[in-house]
Amino acid sequence: MIMSEQQTTVELNIHRVYTKDLSFDFNEKNLPVNASAEENAKATEVGFAVDVQVQDLQQDDLVDINVFLNLVIGPRENPVVKFEIVQGAIYVCRGLPDDVKPQALYFDAASTVWSYITSKLDKLLLRSGMPPLYLGTQNFRAIFQETLAQRQAQAQAQQQA
Repeated sequence: MIMSEQQTTVELNIHRVYTKDLSFDFNEKNLPVNASAEENAKATEVGFAVDVQVQDLQQDDLVDINVFLNLVIGPRENPVVKFEIVQGAIYVCRGLPDDVKPQALYFDAASTVWSYITSKLDKLLLRSGMPPLYLGTQNFRAIFQETLAQRQAQAQAQQQA
């Protein structure tokens, strides 16, 4: 008896990359002139937040991944630079087991999208006369785990209410 072995094709490829939203404000008036070391340090403080959202598009094995970055250089109340972006990517996601799929999308795919964000940020900073800013790689595993913990806490709070 001959048994045919079913082969499952596994695919995770970028179909399209796009910028969903972009805001860049550069306020050179907020740069300190003849400032003390403390004032210069405050003007170049960097604060940022990163988030990831994944949405199954329900057609042709397509998944939409959006990576959000909110960046502020300088004091929050009077920043030198404000940069907000939502960078999206449509991925073909086929044949991945359910236990592997979230990791592949939230970690691997989001890391690829992150490189597009940092490239856009570098170009905008250089064009505005600012030095480049290295944000490095992000720990998307930690971001995903934090998001899951928040969702679980919200679900428990709703059950208790």
